[in-house]
Amino acid sequence: MYKVFVNEHLINLGSKDDFYDPDRSIFQINEPSNEEIELLVSWLLKEKISQQVFLKSEDEDSLLNSFVSCFTFIEAAGGLVKNIQGETLLIYRLDKWDLPKGKLEKGELPRDAAIREVEEECNVDQLKIISELPSTYHIYVQKNTIYLKRTYWYQMESNSSKPLVPQSEEGIEKVVWADQITRIKASENTYASLKELLIL
Repeated sequence: MYKVFVNEHLINLGSKDDFYDPDRSIFQINEPSNEEIELLVSWLLKEKISQQVFLKSEDEDSLLNSFVSCFTFIEAAGGLVKNIQGETLLIYRLDKWDLPKGKLEKGELPRDAAIREVEEECNVDQLKIISELPSTYHIYVQKNTIYLKRTYWYQMESNSSKPLVPQSEEGIEKVVWADQITRIKASENTYASLKELLIL
């Protein structure tokens, strides 16, 4: 199953065999057309009360491809980085806690982009990718264009002893190594698409 976040709303993209919970989702659409997808997202972008919906198809990968085709698609990559003390690297930007990430450059592999972005945004080196984490998808609007962003995430370790430096030109105000208590507290003020990652 794929999850696409629209602000605080959640769209589940699944197969016909995935369980639908009417207590959590307000409705489901079977084999949605592109027009139905676009109308749904337009509604959610304006809706203030958090909603959850379920889109189903015989082939969830085909459904995801159809969903992607409805919007301007971009790719990014980032890291869930831990140091030798088990602390997690967090950034603070736009009044929310976040993880370091950024757009892929032309021809760049997601793994390379994730390492580059962590280094640039936080001044952290000696990064080692441990495993790939589930990608996140979210929709946002910029200059009247609706974007669907896929972010590739990687579990990383770092033995860096360099001082943390926020990349101010990217609007980052703070960079911290957060212990478990701080990380859980930060998950209460982050983007909906990152909540599950922050409690790993």
